[in-house]
Amino acid sequence: MTSSPPARALDRSIFWIALFAVYAFVQGAIRHHFKTALFGDDSELFLWARSLDWGYGVQPPLYAWGQWLVNQVFGDTILSITVMRSLCLFGLYAAGYLMARRYASPRLAGFAALGLFLIPEIAQTFLRTRTHNLLVTALVPLATLAFLDLCDRQRLGDYLRFGALTALAVLAKATGAIFLLALVLAGLMRPATRRAILDRRMVLAFVLLAVLSAGPVIWSLTNSALATASLSKFQPGGGWTTGLLSLGRAMVDSGGFVAVAVGLTVLLTRRGAALPDETVMLWRAGILSVLLIALGVIVADAAEIKERWLVPVVAPLTPLALVWCFQRVGRWRFLPALLGGLSAVLQLALLPGYYERKEPLPRADYAALAAELGSTGATQMWLPDDMAAGLALASPGIPVGQRVDRGLLPCEGKVLLAVWPELDPALDAFRQRLPGCSVTEAASGTSNAGGVPVRYWVFTLTPAG
Repeated sequence: MTSSPPARALDRSIFWIALFAVYAFVQGAIRHHFKTALFGDDSELFLWARSLDWGYGVQPPLYAWGQWLVNQVFGDTILSITVMRSLCLFGLYAAGYLMARRYASPRLAGFAALGLFLIPEIAQTFLRTRTHNLLVTALVPLATLAFLDLCDRQRLGDYLRFGALTALAVLAKATGAIFLLALVLAGLMRPATRRAILDRRMVLAFVLLAVLSAGPVIWSLTNSALATASLSKFQPGGGWTTGLLSLGRAMVDSGGFVAVAVGLTVLLTRRGAALPDETVMLWRAGILSVLLIALGVIVADAAEIKERWLVPVVAPLTPLALVWCFQRVGRWRFLPALLGGLSAVLQLALLPGYYERKEPLPRADYAALAAELGSTGATQMWLPDDMAAGLALASPGIPVGQRVDRGLLPCEGKVLLAVWPELDPALDAFRQRLPGCSVTEAASGTSNAGGVPVRYWVFTLTPAG
């Protein structure tokens, strides 16, 4: 008896790649429908991506570079922000599929990739916010596959691919280095792969990594205050015992559902095929990743580890874990329940409510606000990211900047500072950016042109003395 056409489609890789593309498109369409303004990470990336630079702020520049490239096609618009996120979302699931496909048929690999829904950050938060975390989560599995290939085949191209993809992962977000470093250490612990890692061609991989990372690294060293500003998120000095508890919570929040799925599989089944021996190396890399993070917590006496920082560690291992589960329960026995469960999760993920849940509604009529602030004659405007992005969208030629609390300013021109009323302390932070400047206040006031109050000050800056 031959299988039906739908069943045959499930056994083709093109079906799953198309499914992930459709999912990313639908999520992008829903998001674009509900997004009428930019907030948080999206505001920051919109402002960064207006130009190409080796660095922009506390995060590596790769996402901003990709956003700049997308902007060349779709313009500096909210649509461009949505397209970039959808591309990364597609890449994340496609990378998960390729990871699972190494150990399973297209059908099981596709279901295993869909199981990335079990990571809450991916199933919900990545749809609403996050940028660098989303991109690095797509790149780490690809770099992992390159590493497995170089261990297996020891071809020069695999070494170079590993170096290039590792560089891209690190340039997406620093947390991308954790799992990949742990993977190399785990490979050195395995006799079957140690020789491949100690091969002189691995030096070429690390040289390529260094070359591709050189520009942003040099920028970070020359702008160290700006590049390290986010280290406060770890709450250094806050107590490593608290930090280890935070790490434990982050592990549960990011990998808890996957652990439950594996546990239930063990309890409910007795049979199944074992995965290849090299997967032991991957699990060992996961354990080493957690140990490396714990060591960092202790050394820095850090009190805070966030769930999203664990996702690049959990994501490469999740398809692997689910492949093992599917092979253990058999291909058909629980397939209806599996399809029903994944469909339910998919429907929940498509619900648009969470787009509004944590992000405020547009806070101003930015066109009116841009007209009023522009009438002050300021040659540069320093604003919170959300306001700066809104003004730039409404009036592309307006001279807006961002991050009123970071970096030094040149002592020249007529400069405007504007803040939402609840951010009055930003004035003190702004003044700290002007060492050696003679500051003359030309005007100040509160604008209601945008529909909500906005406080602003206009200064004339000249070099002191």
